Amino acid sequence: MEAIELHQALDTSALSLTYEKFLRQIDLVHGVESLRKLSVQLLLLENENDGLREQINRNEGQIQRIQHGQNTMRNEMKKLEASLESARGEARVKGREIETLKVT
Repeated sequence: MEAIELHQALDTSALSLTYEKFLRQIDLVHGVESLRKLSVQLLLLENENDGLREQINRNEGQIQRIQHGQNTMRNEMKKLEASLESARGEARVKGREIETLKVT
């Protein structure tokens, strides 16, 4: 009986070693798959980041155009204010001339 028990013990040990080997292989495959998953997530985030950078560039272009338009409008407003002030001055002079003509 000892030979049978020894043989069974050796078989049990061999099966236990095989089981441990498969567990390590499963852990390795799981690790590799986790790494692949992280790589895919990284690629997706990089793609999203590229899209956001493009959007920032478009927005910066819009901001520059708006600021340029704002500066143009500000300059135009200054010219119109000067014209208005000049027209008011002329109106005052004309008003005085009319008053002077009325008096005489």
